[in-house]
Amino acid sequence: MPTIDEFFNTAKAELALDPDLTYRHAESFGDSPKLANTIADLIVSGKKTATSSGFELYMHDHDPMPEVGDINVVLNGQQQPVAVTYLEDTFIVPFASVDATQAQLEGEGDMSLAYWRREHARFFLKTLMRKPG
Repeated sequence: MPTIDEFFNTAKAELALDPDLTYRHAESFGDSPKLANTIADLIVSGKKTATSSGFELYMHDHDPMPEVGDINVVLNGQQQPVAVTYLEDTFIVPFASVDATQAQLEGEGDMSLAYWRREHARFFLKTLMRKPG
């Protein structure tokens, strides 16, 4: 399996991207290797074209928000690179204002808004509960 940098360099060559281009993050999604594999598969298949993050998590950790133009490497549950993504748009909305279109673009579960709300509430609360302070 190639390293993250080898994977990214191969992707840049195959996509005829600027050789000096760099990625912002290399990371997996979810809170378990199994979920990371599921989400990575959805991204690779093209079924998942959007994602959501908890604004409070960025604020708590003092992490910079994602920015339009960010390029990232997606890792699977074994922390192996499987895809390169490009961030086309970003926006902040209250949890209750996320709509069915966003849920469908995320491609998870049955792609319904009810599924999105249930699973993201679980994930965000679990993640916040693990944070000190």
